[in-house]
Amino acid sequence: MENKVIIPNDKFITDYSLISRIIPFALYKEYASLINIYNAILLKSLKSVKGEREIHDFLHENYGAKMMCYTQVMDEYVYLSLRFECICKEYLPEGENAFDNLLNLSKEIFFDMPNFSEELIEKNKKELISYIRKREKTPGSICYKKALEQIDPLHPICFNTLGKIEDVKKINKEMIEEFHKKISSYPIAFIYEGNNKDHEFDKLSEVYKDEFELPKFNDVKMAKRDYIYGEEYFKTSNTTITMIYSFDLDYSLKNVYLLRLFSYTLGGNSSILFNEIREKNGLCYSISSLGYVSENILEVSSQIAKENVDIFIEKVNNIVSNFSLFCNEEYFYKAKMDIISELIDLEDDPVALFNSNTSLIHKRNRINSFDEVAAILEEISYEEMIEFSKGLSLISTYVVKGDN
Repeated sequence: MENKVIIPNDKFITDYSLISRIIPFALYKEYASLINIYNAILLKSLKSVKGEREIHDFLHENYGAKMMCYTQVMDEYVYLSLRFECICKEYLPEGENAFDNLLNLSKEIFFDMPNFSEELIEKNKKELISYIRKREKTPGSICYKKALEQIDPLHPICFNTLGKIEDVKKINKEMIEEFHKKISSYPIAFIYEGNNKDHEFDKLSEVYKDEFELPKFNDVKMAKRDYIYGEEYFKTSNTTITMIYSFDLDYSLKNVYLLRLFSYTLGGNSSILFNEIREKNGLCYSISSLGYVSENILEVSSQIAKENVDIFIEKVNNIVSNFSLFCNEEYFYKAKMDIISELIDLEDDPVALFNSNTSLIHKRNRINSFDEVAAILEEISYEEMIEFSKGLSLISTYVVKGDN
């Protein structure tokens, strides 16, 4: 797959572009805290942005547009991305061209040195430290992280993307500038979605001329292991629990939606776990499941009273282990309709659609159409879902016990 992708779309009046610097995951691990600060201040450091106005105010006032920086981890590589969206030229007043203006701003980011200020760096360091401390005190985050680390602590999904507080404190202007220079040698990829009537894709191609194959994405399945249980006490009102199941499933579009159907049937709206664990047994207020096809794991999460931990684990595992006894075709078809409804909503949301397409392109070199997925969903049978359930195995449970 080449580093340039166009997604024709004349359904919306907006152009979307994503420009990414591709760096090794090892580099991200080394500079995690710094990259968080870098992303937070990059747009606000542009020489074109005068005074103290934040970038989104500047863009909205001048171009009716949005611009943001973010990071996507894809196996052994990381995409440091700039995304911008703007109204197509044909819908703007004569003489206005938001896309060209944003493209010029992007050139400052990728080819020039922004004006990084110590004041802005220090402000965002404080915000990041506050966010790290908040996450360290959030039972749900703790529980999920520990449940995965018990299985495979070196797996990429376990990596601390925010970095450490001691690393954040060391960051200064010189380090930010050195990092900006360091990544300038890495290749650039870009994606454009829109009607392309003003040759926006060609304009991007002229500016970002790198020619290379995008890195291949490989599934990194979590390690198999015997079941392990862990817990800790935390001063909080409720007890949080995360259970992780493993399975064997190679990637295919059909398998992605087979897992999604199972997850919705097990722990989605009007699901088996909702009815059996909450409605019939009153063990929780809410409960959910989520599958990860790349890692071959399924997560079940809830908040419960601490005296109900043992009975909760027993009942959930009994349902998953004997799925066919609790499931019926009504659950299955409700899950199908929930997914179809979400896909319809996605087709009418330009931002969500673009985000979905870019992730799929980076991971799988494909763009899913509604018709394609609908056909796959129709193909998946109730019996296939039941057969899939037989391969699930509980490998990790972690509990953060609160006061109640």
